[in-house]
Amino acid sequence: MKKLILLFIILTLTNLVCLAKSEIFQADKNSVYHQFGVKNEKNKIIIPPKYFSIYEDDTNGYFVAVAKKQYSVYTINGVPLFEIKNASVEYYDNDFAIVRDDKGYYLADNTGKKLSEYYYDMKIEPLYLKIILGTPNKTEEYGVISKKGKYLVKSVNMHGENIKNKYLYGVPVKDGGFIAVKLLNSSNDRKEFFYFDKNENITKLTEDEAEKYMTAYENGIGTRNRYRSNWKFENGNPKYGISDMGGRNQIIDYKYEETNISQYEDKFFAYKENNLWGIKTIPDEKTVLKPTFKDEITVKNGFIFVNKSPSFVFFDNNGNKMFELYNTNIETKFYEGYAVISQNVKGKILYGYINEKGENVIKCQYDYAHSFKNGKADVEKDGRKFYIDKSGNEIK
Repeated sequence: MKKLILLFIILTLTNLVCLAKSEIFQADKNSVYHQFGVKNEKNKIIIPPKYFSIYEDDTNGYFVAVAKKQYSVYTINGVPLFEIKNASVEYYDNDFAIVRDDKGYYLADNTGKKLSEYYYDMKIEPLYLKIILGTPNKTEEYGVISKKGKYLVKSVNMHGENIKNKYLYGVPVKDGGFIAVKLLNSSNDRKEFFYFDKNENITKLTEDEAEKYMTAYENGIGTRNRYRSNWKFENGNPKYGISDMGGRNQIIDYKYEETNISQYEDKFFAYKENNLWGIKTIPDEKTVLKPTFKDEITVKNGFIFVNKSPSFVFFDNNGNKMFELYNTNIETKFYEGYAVISQNVKGKILYGYINEKGENVIKCQYDYAHSFKNGKADVEKDGRKFYIDKSGNEIK
């Protein structure tokens, strides 16, 4: 699936196709958030620009959108905890959340109440997981926001405005505060250093005192365990594990249907067995939650994030939604009313067919499958090649 999505991204970014009647467009070509949509010949938006990627089945005039992930939050034991309709909870920490919707990112409290303006980007500092950073627009550097939505250090445009006498975010400290720097002249060679504690009190520091905090942070980042999911193919099927961030050391062997681990997490990883997702500890692989979730999950800061979005969304050439696919990859365009799909079935990639209503008319059971032509398709199963009709019956 990861290779397929990468292919769609490449196709979309390198060739935003101008069609005879419609055009695939990106809302902001400088954005890294892949907000793609479709306009008709009258320049009217028929598919809103909120998808990760869009491509066209030009044989039939359909549009296929790769949906962005949309998370709701569960406890590490699988109990529903926090969800906002039509939005994705990107981070959760008991008393606040970072939420993403079609307009951007914002800060919310633990009931979902919006606490801040929209930001172009928001993130959590990766070592202590407490400092909330925000960028109002893509030209500005990060500032620091309190968990109540108040700016503690205003973000600035480092290339387009005078930053003399303005605080610049430095590094966080262990107790929830952070260090900031104030530039006293335009040449940036005179500076003052300040400590902001978790209660928003400000204390001036000497340069040596600030340097100690900065060194401690750099040392902490250097010793923090960071992991990533990786995979290799065995007999034509992917097997997943976990490696260190550099990929040099394999921490969890290649043995799962899929794995997932967040940049914010170094205690748990998500794994998939028998088409269900569960949680284990890293690196000793103790089971925390047996495979339970049908939807893809990851763990951030000790909470389970469940992706409720479909894999793909299909639209007709007027922008009307036709159907959605979940946990399924689309492999071909529609030919004679059928398209080839694939699914990971207990660790093995198998192929089948859907019709133009999105119904799985021939279940995923083949080692490989081709498109229909003249009412028949050639498939392969258990090393044997043969033809099937549109009911899935073998043609003798």
